[in-house]
Amino acid sequence: MDNNVSAEDFMMHKYNQGQDPNMKEVVSTIGKTWEVRLDVKQEDFAMDYAEDPEGARTRFECIPPAQKGGFFQYPERIDDCVKAGKQNPCVLEEITITNVLENGEERHFVGYDVQLFKETLELDMSKTYYMGLDGGIESDSYTLSLFHAETFYEEVVEGGDVVEKARNKPVEDLLIEWKPDTKYKLPVNVQNVIDIVEAICERVYVKSALMDKFNSGAMVQKLMELGVDAEDKVFSKPFQLAIYTNFKNLAYTGHLELIDDEKANDDMKHILLVNGEKIDHERGRSKDTCDARTAAVYLCSNDDPEEITNWAMPAIAGAVRGK
Repeated sequence: MDNNVSAEDFMMHKYNQGQDPNMKEVVSTIGKTWEVRLDVKQEDFAMDYAEDPEGARTRFECIPPAQKGGFFQYPERIDDCVKAGKQNPCVLEEITITNVLENGEERHFVGYDVQLFKETLELDMSKTYYMGLDGGIESDSYTLSLFHAETFYEEVVEGGDVVEKARNKPVEDLLIEWKPDTKYKLPVNVQNVIDIVEAICERVYVKSALMDKFNSGAMVQKLMELGVDAEDKVFSKPFQLAIYTNFKNLAYTGHLELIDDEKANDDMKHILLVNGEKIDHERGRSKDTCDARTAAVYLCSNDDPEEITNWAMPAIAGAVRGK
C-alpha cells in the first residue's frame, strides 16, 4: 500500500464495502506483507519500522493513517493521552474591559475576571511548572498553556550499559484561550493576560516560559520580573516542526497527559504538515492553542527532572523554588 493512502481514500472505502455483509457484490481481503509473501519475515522490516513506524504500517500491514497530510497520522494517540473529565482548575468568567482615554474616548476589550480566577485557581504548589504562550490580539486568540513535570524512568544505553534514566512527563494543568470578538471588533486585553499570568506565578513555581516573538515584549518583561526564565523567539518552520515532533513522540509513547478539552484536542489532531516542513491548520480550524501547548511541553520534557522532595513557596513577586 502506498504511503499517500489514508483511511478516507477510495481503496479503503472499497475494502470497507467488502467487509459489509450487505454489500455482497464487493469482495475484499487484507493481509500483512509477511503473511502474503513466504520469502520474507516480519523482522526483515525492523529498520523500516524504526525509521518510519507510521509509513511502515501503511506499506506492510495495510493500516493507513486516519487522514492524508495530517501531522498526526494516528490522531487517536492524542485521545489516549487525555485524562477523562480533567478540566481547568479555575473559573473563567469572560468580561468586557473598558479603558477610558484622556480625551474621554472609550475602548473595549475581551478579558476574564481576574479576581474570580484567583479565588478559584487550584494548583499543586509542590510541582514545577512550564508555560507556553501564543500572542494573538485582534484576529487570532491569545492562548496560555501550563504543564507540570512528573518523573518517570526509561531504560537507555550509556557506555554499553542499560541504565534507568529519569525523564519529565508533561502533565497539563491549565489551558486558557482569550478569543477576540470579531463581530463587535473587541480585541484581547493584553494587560488582562498579564494579570492572569501574574496570578499563576504568585501561586506556583513557574520555572520557564516560551512564546513567539509576536506581541510578546510586555509579557516577557513581566515574566522576568516574576523570576521566570522567559524566552520569546521566532517560531520558524524548523522550530515549529521540532516542538510539534517532540509533542507527537511523547503522545505516541504515552509520556504525556492532556486535559479533557474537546476542541483543543481536536484542533491538535487535525494539524497538517505541508511539504514536509511547515506546520499548519485546516481551513476553519486554529492552531493557537496547539502552539502554546507544544511550547510548554517542549520546555517541560527537555528539562532535567527535579527532586521529588523539592517544592515551591509563593512569594510577593512570584513563586520561587524552596530550598
